[in-house]
Amino acid sequence: MPPQPLLVEPAPPCIPDAWECADGRALERVGSWLAQPAGLPTATDIMGQAFVDMWLGNRQHIATMHARAEALHDALARHVSALEQAPAGGAASPVCNEAYRHQRVLRHLVETQQLLLGPQAAGHPVAVRRDALRRLNALLETERTRSVQGDTLWWAGAG
Repeated sequence: MPPQPLLVEPAPPCIPDAWECADGRALERVGSWLAQPAGLPTATDIMGQAFVDMWLGNRQHIATMHARAEALHDALARHVSALEQAPAGGAASPVCNEAYRHQRVLRHLVETQQLLLGPQAAGHPVAVRRDALRRLNALLETERTRSVQGDTLWWAGAG
């Protein structure tokens, strides 16, 4: 049976204050791992090693996604007035949607790292850790497919 597509969460309205809090931390954390590969903790078990292997196998794609998320973050920060004039219905612009999508993957990457390599990793049930790893893999695969095929197929369903 082929893998099922992930449900796409709609992007919340682009609010700079919300962008700056937790999302900025994920952007910084992943950026530090990319700049200093030794910053990623060492795996102590099979699940942790699976995360490290996934990181290494997707590093170039993650670096590309991180660079794009950083550029979007900077662009959105410069254009706060344009965001404040967004339609009252809360519809997010394509730029906000893309920024949200990249940030969601980066946040999940950090959360999965904490779950699998963090100091409390061994205390989490194996099923929870395995599910987090599967979800991360699915998110990365979706983004990789999106980057290869372009956004045309993905935009067709939006609306």
